[in-house]
Amino acid sequence: GAARGDELNFLVYRYLHESGFRHSAFTFGCESLVNKSNINGAKIAPGELVNLVQRGIMYTELERSVADDGTDCEAAPYSLTASARESKQQQQKQAQRAAQQQQQQQQ
Repeated sequence: GAARGDELNFLVYRYLHESGFRHSAFTFGCESLVNKSNINGAKIAPGELVNLVQRGIMYTELERSVADDGTDCEAAPYSLTASARESKQQQQKQAQRAAQQQQQQQQ
């Protein structure tokens, strides 16, 4: 299922703490009330937030590399800093290229 807000807050708190941002972790922990959550931190692996983000990026790259019809298409590497409009434009260009390639193969 989807991560709840308190779970995500705990992962962010844990990430800040593991990365050495002790003051930021303390402040975030106080503001997000992670210490009042029922989350058992011992059951969460170190680096879990980074792991989840990496898997999300891999899934996004995979999703972008498959055209709507299920065929492979070349996708530019995913960038967290690319704007949503740039990403949409890239997807449209990829779809156009895939359609052109398919037309060429049918001829």
